[in-house]
Amino acid sequence: MNRWLGYLAGWLICGFSWVAAEMPAKRWIELGWDIPSTQFIRENWKTMEETTCFDGIIYKLQPDVKKQGGSSEGIFNPEHPWKREDFQGCIDDLKSCDFQKFHHNFIRVNFSPANVKWDDDAGWKVILEKVALCAWVAKTSGSKGLAPDFESYGADLFRYDSQSGKTFAETKALAKRRGAEFLQAVASEFPDATLLCLWLNSINTQAASVSNPDNLLATAGYGLLPAFINGMLSVLPPEMVLVDGCENGYYFNEPESFYQAALDMVLWTGRFVQLIEPEYRQTWRNQGQCGFGIYLDMYTNPEGNRYYRAGKEGETRFDRLCANLADALRCSDQYVWVYGEKNRWWNVPGGDSEIRHWNTALPGLVERMEQIRNPEMFAKKQVTLYLADPQKQNLLKNADFSQKRPEGNLPAEWGFWQHEKTSFGKAQWDGSVGEGSASFEKVMDGCYIQSLPVQPGERYLLHARVKTTGSATAKVAASWQTAEGQWTRWDATQTFVPADSSQEWSDIYGLITVPESAAKMVILPSVSQQYSEKDGCWYDSIGIFTAGE
Repeated sequence: MNRWLGYLAGWLICGFSWVAAEMPAKRWIELGWDIPSTQFIRENWKTMEETTCFDGIIYKLQPDVKKQGGSSEGIFNPEHPWKREDFQGCIDDLKSCDFQKFHHNFIRVNFSPANVKWDDDAGWKVILEKVALCAWVAKTSGSKGLAPDFESYGADLFRYDSQSGKTFAETKALAKRRGAEFLQAVASEFPDATLLCLWLNSINTQAASVSNPDNLLATAGYGLLPAFINGMLSVLPPEMVLVDGCENGYYFNEPESFYQAALDMVLWTGRFVQLIEPEYRQTWRNQGQCGFGIYLDMYTNPEGNRYYRAGKEGETRFDRLCANLADALRCSDQYVWVYGEKNRWWNVPGGDSEIRHWNTALPGLVERMEQIRNPEMFAKKQVTLYLADPQKQNLLKNADFSQKRPEGNLPAEWGFWQHEKTSFGKAQWDGSVGEGSASFEKVMDGCYIQSLPVQPGERYLLHARVKTTGSATAKVAASWQTAEGQWTRWDATQTFVPADSSQEWSDIYGLITVPESAAKMVILPSVSQQYSEKDGCWYDSIGIFTAGE
C-alpha cells in the first residue's frame, strides 16, 4: 500500500504546478434552429441569459430593409449587394443589450447558396463586401467575431468540378486566392476577430490520413476547403484567432475520440495539420484553436433514428450526453458549440409554441452544463447551502477533526502516509485549533487518508478548510480503489487546491465524479514543502456530500 500511495503522491506533487496554473476559460456557445435575429435578441436577451448557461450565441444578421438574400445565412448570393446603412439597426439592437453572460457572440456566415464560380471576380466582389459588412457589424456591436459554416446546403462550392475546364491544381490555386480575400475582407473591419468555424480541416478526415491527400481531395465534397484555409492562413493578422469547431464531435462517444481529434488539430504531426502548407503551420500553431460541436437531438431522438445515441451499460442517455459534453469541453482550447433542432432554448418568431425548452426535454441540462464548465463555482454555491442545512449529511467520519484517537496522536478515523524516502515529518491532532485539527510538521510529501464506498457515475461535493504558513502547499485529492482495496484508475484522480491562498484560512471546493471500476473513494488531504517549523499546515474540516441531495 505504501508503494502505491508513493506513486500517487509523486504524481500529485509533480502535477501540482500544472493544476494550480491558470487554465484558459472554456465557453459554451449556442446554435440551433432557434437562431435569433438581432431584433429578437434586443427584446429577449434577459430571458435568454436567465434560462440558459451559454457564454455566447450564434445569431443571424438581417438588414433593416427585408429583401431576397438579405440574411447572413445566405451571404453567398452575389445578386443582391448590401448597403451598410441597412444594418445600423442591427448594431443598435445589440448595443442596447446589457449582456451579463453573452460576451462571446458570433454572426453566422453560411457559404450557401453557393451559386458563384471560383473565377467569377464580379460575384466574389459582392460576396466579399458582404463579408466585410458582417465583420463591421460584429466589431461595432461588441460581438466576438463570425461563425463561418462551410457546409454545402445548396451547390457544392468546395467540390472540384472536373467539367470546369480547369485542373484540380488550377482550381486549388483559385480557392486559395478566395480564402485569402475572404480573410482580408474580415480583417479590413475586424483584425482581432475570432472566427469560430463549424469545421476547418477536421472535415477531411480521410484525406488527412493518407500520404498524398490530393488523391482523395480531388473527388471529396470539401476537397477545395484545405486550399481555401491555406489562403486564409497566408494573410492571417497576428491578432486574429481561427477555431476548427470539429462538427465531427457530434459522433464522438469516448474521451479518446475527443483527445485524438484535438491532437490531430494542433500537433505538428497531427493529421489535419498535414493539410496545411508547411509555411503556414506555425501560424496555425500560434493562432489556431480546436473546438467541438455537440448535437443535442441525438440524445432525445427515438431509437431507430439515424441520429440516436444510447447510454452505455448502467447509464442513462442524459448521463452519456453529459459525459460527452465534459470530454468536449476538456479537450477544446476554448469553445464547444451546442447544436439543437427539434427543441428550443427560446421561441423565435414563426416557431412552434408547443416545442419544448431543451431543459424540459433533457431535465437538469442547464445545471449540469454549469457544473461541467465551472465545477468549483458550482461546488462552492452548493456547499454553502449544505453547510447551512443541518439535514445534509457529511459522509466522512470525524470530518471536523474534533476527536483524537485513544492511542497515538492522530485524529480519529484518519490514517496518515508520507513518502518513505523523501519525507520524515509527522502528522498529529492539534487541539489548539478550533475544536481540533489535523496538522503536519516537516512533511515534505504526505497526506491523511479516509475512504468511503461509492458507485461509478455518482457525484460528490468536496469542501475543506485549510491553513498554511511559510512554503507549505496544500491540496486535497480523490483517488480510487476497487471493493477489495486495490488502487485503480490513476488517470481519474481528481485534485483540488485552495480557491484563495491569500487568506489565513482558505477554502477548497470541488465536484467529484466517480469513474468506472471504482468502488471506494479515497480522500487525501495532503501537504508538501514543509522545510522547517515555519512551514505549517492545518486542516480544520473536510466535507464530502452527495451532489444533488
